[in-house]
Amino acid sequence: MYNKIQKLEFIADEASIAVLALSSELVGEHEGINALIKRMEEVGKIARRLIEIETLKARNG
Repeated sequence: MYNKIQKLEFIADEASIAVLALSSELVGEHEGINALIKRMEEVGKIARRLIEIETLKARNG
C-alpha cells in the first residue's frame, strides 16, 4: 500500500514540475502548451485524490 502511495506522490510531483516548466516564458503562449498545462494539472489533481483514498484505506485497514 505504501509503495502505491509513493508512486502516486511521484506522479503528483512530476505533474507539478511539468506545469512549472511549461509555464515558463521561454516556452511561450501556444494553444497546445496551454492544453498540456491543463492536462498536467488534471493529472496532479487525480493523483492527489488517489493518494487521499489510499491513505484512508491504509488507516482503516
